[in-house]
Amino acid sequence: VLEPSLARGNRVMVFCNTLNSSRAVDHFLSESKVYTVNYHGEVPAEQ
Repeated sequence: VLEPSLARGNRVMVFCNTLNSSRAVDHFLSESKVYTVNYHGEVPAEQ
């Protein structure tokens, strides 16, 4: 689903319902050599 947008150099935002699914998506994309930033409710506001 993301490949066409990523191939064009677009940024993509993925929303997840749980922290575990957010971490799983982050891990999968990172393993696929996609740069990720994992931002969720447990990240301190200072970051």
